Amino acid sequence: MIRRPPRSTQSRSSAASDVYKRQLSICSAINLDFDRKNYSLKEINFSDIRQQLKWLDQQVDHFDFSNKDTFGQRYWVVDQYCNKKYKRVILQICGEYTCVGVNPKRLFPVQLAEKYEALYVVLEHRYYGESQPFGQQDWTTERLRFLTIQNALEDMAYFIKYINKQYEIEDDAKWVTVGGSYPGALSAWFRYKYPHLTKGALASSAVVNAILDYDKYDYQVGQSFSKSGKWCLENVQELYRYVEKILTDQQQSQAFKALFNATGLTDQQFLLYIADIQAGFVQTGQRSEFCLKMKDKKLEERIKSFITIAEKSDTKAEEFTFAFAANTTYDPSK
Repeated sequence: MIRRPPRSTQSRSSAASDVYKRQLSICSAINLDFDRKNYSLKEINFSDIRQQLKWLDQQVDHFDFSNKDTFGQRYWVVDQYCNKKYKRVILQICGEYTCVGVNPKRLFPVQLAEKYEALYVVLEHRYYGESQPFGQQDWTTERLRFLTIQNALEDMAYFIKYINKQYEIEDDAKWVTVGGSYPGALSAWFRYKYPHLTKGALASSAVVNAILDYDKYDYQVGQSFSKSGKWCLENVQELYRYVEKILTDQQQSQAFKALFNATGLTDQQFLLYIADIQAGFVQTGQRSEFCLKMKDKKLEERIKSFITIAEKSDTKAEEFTFAFAANTTYDPSK
């Protein structure tokens, strides 16, 4: 599984520097004067943002001109900060998840739109959320053949032209794409492939180089746990060794998996599930919280704490089964 580098490995000063660098690169792209001494952004309350949910008819296949099929693709518009004379547009790219439009936890692009009087738009990725090329039919291999990076990039190109027309924006509009992780890669690739449609791209933690069996990710997780102290990494390692030992006894193994509602997992799947929960805390900037829950506790107490953590985690055991991967039923709630 490919993830973005854990945010928690950065110091506060380097994180602040990143914000500065991101803003500077965007401002340069859209021809703005940038004052190094005054680069702060205005705080915005999510409740004050007026976003509009809209739909466009998107091509199912951009590369077969005989295929005229289209599907409804969702997008969101925030135009309350827009000053058309500047012709600035920020495109937030959603990725492999159900898009919610403006993400209340990530308002940085909206803050940029407010500061620089830009139109802000968000595009949902094909095959995710409600942007389904075949409606709510099964996701068979035949129907998934249009789920490609190439088609996703073409979706963005068509979307930019569509918005320019809908909002009467001239073709020389200053578009900047924004994305993180996989959407970050899309942002970078789009800038490379369609330089005539954008002036810049923010590609945060962009996975532009997919590496099979990327063990350096696990190494970085370990390094990040050490940031809280050597004791945290040792606690994590001891917990994992305990799980490995439990799995060598079939009876104990099933009883232990039952505590996680994970009896349907093989031993390898279960180990991956356990590791993924731990890594998730590092990746989402909650490493300190995780380590403190395990601090100054005996192994038995740490196991109980970890079971509670797993129950509240977004990482679900069922998602690690072969049955889950083989299930082609479309469920818009997942």
